[in-house]
Amino acid sequence: MITDMPRLRLLTSLFALTMAAVATGSSQDLRSLIRDTVAQPLAEEKLVGAVTLVARDGAVLDLQAHGWADREAQRPMTPDTIFRIHSCTKGITSAAVLMLHEEGKFQFEDPVSRWLPEFAGIRTAAGPAGRPVTVGHLLTHTSGLTYDHRAALDAGNSAAVAAAIAATPLAFDPGSGWAYGVSIDVLGRLVEIWSGRSFESFLSDRIFGPLGMVDTAFHVPKEKRDRLATLYRDDKGTSGKLVASDAAGLNEKPVPAQTPEFCMPGGGLYSTARDYHRFLQMIQNGGEFQGKRLLQTRTVSLMQSNQVPGGIGWIRFGREIRDGFGFGYGFNAVCQPSQWDPDARVGESGWGGAASCHYWMHPDHRLIVITLEQTMPYRWTLERALKGRIYEHFAVPSP
Repeated sequence: MITDMPRLRLLTSLFALTMAAVATGSSQDLRSLIRDTVAQPLAEEKLVGAVTLVARDGAVLDLQAHGWADREAQRPMTPDTIFRIHSCTKGITSAAVLMLHEEGKFQFEDPVSRWLPEFAGIRTAAGPAGRPVTVGHLLTHTSGLTYDHRAALDAGNSAAVAAAIAATPLAFDPGSGWAYGVSIDVLGRLVEIWSGRSFESFLSDRIFGPLGMVDTAFHVPKEKRDRLATLYRDDKGTSGKLVASDAAGLNEKPVPAQTPEFCMPGGGLYSTARDYHRFLQMIQNGGEFQGKRLLQTRTVSLMQSNQVPGGIGWIRFGREIRDGFGFGYGFNAVCQPSQWDPDARVGESGWGGAASCHYWMHPDHRLIVITLEQTMPYRWTLERALKGRIYEHFAVPSP
């Protein structure tokens, strides 16, 4: 085991070498831009700490740690801090699904009941569903499965979770609307059936291993606990401050020290900025990373382009309509200029996680941006503060 100080010195040296290799006057300006932008919410106590990463043309131009990983213990953020990435897990799960699609295990229009018979009799509140739930519906969140099905995630192993989800009525007929929810958790069970192995082992062997994602898992082992960021929650207005929590997040369970019974495909991973960048760089490269091909370029294009039928409209959360935003087989997809996110550029894709982790990328401009923090409920502080400024830094035209 590497002790703390040598590990930190090693990381600092490697980071300095990386920065020296890519630094130009422009990248130094970028570093200042990001540092100064993040300093404001830190000073206003809207943020406890964060790690930010900007990459372009396959090179990390800037990687910074800001503020505290644990404010109460006075433990600073470091570039290798581990975060609860929650729904940033979904893109990785979708990539696993699409790897199996390339192997001929399913077609997007196939009914889920072909492998999960409990979905054959699925219903809406009004009666039997008008059409079957397909794999494509699950990938695009048009299945009718929402987070009203959240209780099913505590049912036990992945098979029990899928059965419990199927027993809960859909919010609408599959393919007739868009609603965020537990669709990706069903896909995790299908990955197990199609591959003949556990979901966790499939991700480990087929994605994390080839990409060198050494700190990404469904648990945080004891020897890495000193790198785990503390989760902070809004205290609901009583003092206006963020208060610490040691829970995993949405389900209030402790952070597991070993692989849990149910590795939540829609939100259970822990990761670092370095690791997640390697996954996104593979996507940005059209499915290849450092000579290893995980997906075909045509498949990656399906992840980053809108696959939601036109009659459904833009994605939405309750009354919040994200105009201009569709959804692909893994990420949101910006289809036209947006009043909801004025700095978004057409062609951009990305997503986020419940504790305010976020990422976006633009293939045409070869740009990847990751902002990781641990603040609940989700807030847009860093994404909204940084997006327009980073695009302007690289002279990306306004939408």
